Amino acid sequence: MALGDLSGRLSVVRRGHHDKEGYGELFAYHGHWHSMPLAALAWTADGGEHLYTGGGEAVLVKWNAATLEKVGFSHTHTQTALHRLT
Repeated sequence: MALGDLSGRLSVVRRGHHDKEGYGELFAYHGHWHSMPLAALAWTADGGEHLYTGGGEAVLVKWNAATLEKVGFSHTHTQTALHRLT
């Protein structure tokens, strides 16, 4: 699960290895690049290996979903960025 907040921070929550009851511990990873609230999030079609975020800065940020390291940036018009993600 991925969440964005008003400060522009990205959080990804994942479940760890399942125990014998079928439950796993939850782990949260955080990344922060955007200086404005996140307006859109989208997983890539390659099995969710990457995640794109967009906000008021008119920049799409590509993240490695496992580590939340920034992989790349795409400067674009805000409406275009949001349309790509929604």
